[in-house]
Formats: sequence, C-alpha cells, structure tokens
Amino acid sequence: MLRVLDKFVVDDTDQAMQRVRALRPGEAIPEPYAELGDIVVGRRPGRETDAERIIALNSGYAATDVTVGRAVYLRALAMGLGTRLPLY
Repeated sequence: MLRVLDKFVVDDTDQAMQRVRALRPGEAIPEPYAELGDIVVGRRPGRETDAERIIALNSGYAATDVTVGRAVYLRALAMGLGTRLPLY
C-alpha cells in the first residue's frame, strides 16, 4: 500500500517508523516525505497537485499532548508569560 503513495507524512518519524515496521515486518517501507509540523509551518509543501496520493500517519499520544499542553499553559499563566491570541 505504501509503495503507491506520492507522500508519506508522519507526526514523528522515529515513532511512526517503529510502528509501521512492527505492523509490516519485512515489508519495504518508504522514508517519510515530511513530518506534519514541517508542512504546517511551511518548511515542506503539502499537497502540490489534486492527483497526489498522500497518507498521514499521526501516531502520537493525544492525551499526553493535551496534558503537557495544559501544564505548560498553567505555568506560563502563573508566571505572566505568553500572548493571548483571539480564536476568531
């Protein structure tokens, strides 16, 4: 399946490759094109044509991300750091 892709995007290269290799032992796995963060901040282009076939393997631990994000936010708030941005 991964051989027919134009771009293989991951959230964390090392973590994603470990998971893919564990699920598909012995299969040739293409190197990721980019990490999602690189596309989001513009270091690498995302979809460049309507015909591109892209798969994103985002295997991070969302609960950990949210927990750590909240802890960082609360600490910054307590220290008077940061900039409040409008949501809309």
